[in-house]
Amino acid sequence: MGAIALETGGILIDHGWLRFLGSGHERMRGSLLTWNANGGMIESHLLKNAFIVAHDVVGGFFALNGGAFPGKLGGDRGISIFPFLFTEKGIPVSERSRRSVPLDELWRLHLDLAPLLRDLPVGTPIRFHIVEELENNG
Repeated sequence: MGAIALETGGILIDHGWLRFLGSGHERMRGSLLTWNANGGMIESHLLKNAFIVAHDVVGGFFALNGGAFPGKLGGDRGISIFPFLFTEKGIPVSERSRRSVPLDELWRLHLDLAPLLRDLPVGTPIRFHIVEELENNG
């Protein structure tokens, strides 16, 4: 990470679909500093106890865990955050529900949501209601 931060503006992978943060560049949205040390980010939006190292074009963020996500995640687990980061602006991550879920469950959720959201105009309000599925419906 140090070499990337010191020697590059960042690394673009697959024509910019995945962006590893560096010291910043006109083709990058921010730098390691601006995403992690209030260098342009509203303090309540900073991810406490984690260090963001990359992001992708579909809103995924990649961070080194410094305690923001308690417990250990195996290679088959991911973090579900609700309300989704793309739905309600202004709510800090620390005030959202975060839990470890099977990675394939998180993947299926994104696959299910994509066709529903794909054609919405930018800025369209989105409201989600969680309905728990009962395992034994009696």
